[in-house]
Amino acid sequence: MIWLVMLACAGSKDTAEEEGVEIHGDLLSVSESASGRLLFIHPKTGTFRGEVCLEEALPLQCAVGEDEGCLLFAAEHALVDGQSTFQLTYARRGPDIAHAPSGVISVTPTHPPEIRWKLTTLTFPTEAENTRCAAISPPDCVLSGTHIVIEDGDDTLIAADTNNSRVLWLSPQGDGEGLVTAVLDDSHPDWDGWRNVNHVQRIDDGDRALLLTTFKASRIENGGLTDRGRIVLWDVTDPAAPERLWAWPEDGDLAAVHHGIVQETAAGTLLLYAHSLGASDNPDTGVLGSIGFARYNGPDQPPTYLADGVLPEDKHPLGFVREAESFAPLDWLLITDSGCENASADCRYPGRLLSVRLPELEPEGQGGGLGDQRFVELEQIPDAERQQLTFPYEADLYYADEIDAALAAGVGACAE
Repeated sequence: MIWLVMLACAGSKDTAEEEGVEIHGDLLSVSESASGRLLFIHPKTGTFRGEVCLEEALPLQCAVGEDEGCLLFAAEHALVDGQSTFQLTYARRGPDIAHAPSGVISVTPTHPPEIRWKLTTLTFPTEAENTRCAAISPPDCVLSGTHIVIEDGDDTLIAADTNNSRVLWLSPQGDGEGLVTAVLDDSHPDWDGWRNVNHVQRIDDGDRALLLTTFKASRIENGGLTDRGRIVLWDVTDPAAPERLWAWPEDGDLAAVHHGIVQETAAGTLLLYAHSLGASDNPDTGVLGSIGFARYNGPDQPPTYLADGVLPEDKHPLGFVREAESFAPLDWLLITDSGCENASADCRYPGRLLSVRLPELEPEGQGGGLGDQRFVELEQIPDAERQQLTFPYEADLYYADEIDAALAAGVGACAE
């Protein structure tokens, strides 16, 4: 099996350096949402180095069939006692499975994977809440369509519980149980109708703990949902009493935004986001995405909009983009483009990864909301993409000293 996903010039290293492109990293991981697989690829040669499959890790829950199995979302790597592990957030699907029940597992990249721990059920802190959960149907009392779960230190996790439109602080209790210790949802007085939180990033700011949240959608007046979302920063130093710091953009909305992150880049500290329908004339019917750039001004002042990046007209346009990530001090981005949102869409766009140079970015007065944008062309790094992926969700690059030797050497394919 060969997976051609090149992330640098196809020529020699000398040629790449002459063109200003550094061949970066020793291993690439790519989560394919629809297939439920985490792929490992050598970034310099594009060759397949192995995979972790939800079907192999959770054969009873994630057996693959037509419109069945499990969707894979975020994959968070960590070294535990010198061994590589991946924290995988997934959702079950199938014609007889309601509400996309979700879970998170920590696994080793072996065959079969060793499950170090798992979280599949919720327990609430009061007897009344647990009695209520036992008496009603999901999704309120389970994780549903959850896109990412991150660590918050002190054996606490933070979950972007996407379909339930809430953020949960969870303490794993063993046997797959997570004790809910705090909830951030529409009961907060500064929660402005946002729905489908699909990404969270924890930011340390001195003595304060901040949480950047990305919302794909919002509720409109007739009770329906529209793909118009926001990026919101909270002070969560006390998770039981979150304080909203800003919602961005200040005016208007983003179109189906995914994966907002604050990063240090060659262009300074930026808010980067996958503006999944950001280049569409109509976010309710469009299919074209862009990459959003804003200058991060800290917790006490909203970001300054800079631009939306798109590919030149002679290139295949961006589809439903899921992630854009910088690798400072390098002046380029890795973009994950799922093509279309899901397999049921009338998809004309391929799933792919591509690398682009950071554009020159200066504010010109626009606010960044849909229709109040400035579009700039992204310069694609030569031969930096291959259209061989099935609904990729996110990708990460690692150096050899960030992963264990077994993973670097290649872990092979899952059992058929």
